[in-house]
Amino acid sequence: MNLIPKIAELLGVEIGEEFDLCNGMDSNIRMGCVYKFSNDCLMCADEDDKDCFGVASDKTLRCMLNGSLKIIKLPFEPKVGESYYKVIVRFDKLLVASEEWTNWLADYADKYCGNCFRTEAEAEKHKYEIYEKLTGKKWRDEQ
Repeated sequence: MNLIPKIAELLGVEIGEEFDLCNGMDSNIRMGCVYKFSNDCLMCADEDDKDCFGVASDKTLRCMLNGSLKIIKLPFEPKVGESYYKVIVRFDKLLVASEEWTNWLADYADKYCGNCFRTEAEAEKHKYEIYEKLTGKKWRDEQ
């Protein structure tokens, strides 16, 4: 039985989501590589050549599982044509909407203010936090 998808979920990342690792005792000591789970293994690429992933060592996975290495999530930036989710206000309702990444300034504005999510569920989970971050006010449902 293949447990890699369950391990990725347990560690808080999705299959294909890129991340870095740091020493479990000191989050300032980063490994300097980009990692991701495929459906059947942990993969690693040098930060300078993220297009060239190879299979990571078994020791790396073991250290992730025993807590001596911790995952550092990387900012999500979709590729052109890929969908992302963002929090919007429409007709006095706080909603989550899907957008297509076009490399336009509005896309980068969403990304840099933290309003660019890989999944609808993730955007939904953070929608009140994003509203408060962007407006400086708490959302009230009776608005």
